[in-house]
Amino acid sequence: MRLPLVLLLAALAGCRGADAPRDPGDRAAAAIVQETLNGCLGGDAEGSIARLDTLLAARPDDIDALATRGMCHRVRFAADSSRADAEQARDDLTAAIEHLAGGGTSGVYTLDRLYSHRAYVHEALDRGAWSGVVDDLERAAAAAPDEPTHRLDLGIAKSLAGDTVAAVADLRRFLEMAPEDSTRGPVVRRHLAALGDSTGV
Repeated sequence: MRLPLVLLLAALAGCRGADAPRDPGDRAAAAIVQETLNGCLGGDAEGSIARLDTLLAARPDDIDALATRGMCHRVRFAADSSRADAEQARDDLTAAIEHLAGGGTSGVYTLDRLYSHRAYVHEALDRGAWSGVVDDLERAAAAAPDEPTHRLDLGIAKSLAGDTVAAVADLRRFLEMAPEDSTRGPVVRRHLAALGDSTGV
């Protein structure tokens, strides 16, 4: 389930822009986060990580900086497959999730997206062990129950884990939630047929 780099960069680009920060320190940090997001998108994960390291030395609980550094490590892992990058991505995303779930605020990330990003890191760290992936995708779906992408991701992950019945249920749910999705819908229908389910065809 490892994402091609182009899909990972698309996920990174989907992060929304920062809300108006409350004080000059917040504004400066938000600007660095946005610049480093753009840096990762532009292929400079190395420089972006270094800038975020500096920011986090001064603001260790900054959710946006933690999550963005995690995403940049994920981008670098996609390019070089370094286990250390995958572990740092997991650790940064976990810290960001804990702070956000504990009442912190983010101008860039939502809890469901952080769980979704961490799910793919779990898979990178432990190929073929799908329980962590599925658990985080379930958390993402619970945090944003109206987001069809989480149902699609769950269906694929459960299918790869060998849980065909649950995979079919999630893929059917995706089709119910996104009936007009002309890009992913046909792919999901083909996948359902391959799983032996003809209801989505």
